[in-house]
Amino acid sequence: MEHHLISNPDKYKLNQNFMREYLDLKHMKLVTDSEINNIKSLHFPHHGVVRDTSCTTKLRIVFDASSETSSGLFPNDLLMVGPRVQPELFPILIQFQIFSVAICTDV
Repeated sequence: MEHHLISNPDKYKLNQNFMREYLDLKHMKLVTDSEINNIKSLHFPHHGVVRDTSCTTKLRIVFDASSETSSGLFPNDLLMVGPRVQPELFPILIQFQIFSVAICTDV
């Protein structure tokens, strides 16, 4: 990604601004060389998507937690799994067969 950014100065500047904002918001922190191989330190592979037509956000960063990192770990495998919050799909599909009309809403 770094090579691609260096060849595109506008995208490089947008990426730098994004990373600075992420640091300011404390969504990430700089890691020292000695902390890089620490299991508590995790690098999320990411890439930027430029949207020239967007008025507010020209660069959108996409994090890929299912991608293997340089340490051989997958970030998704290290995240804590919480309780299931959505209902099972099968009973919902069965409910659709009971009535002749289905009404869906989003609250």
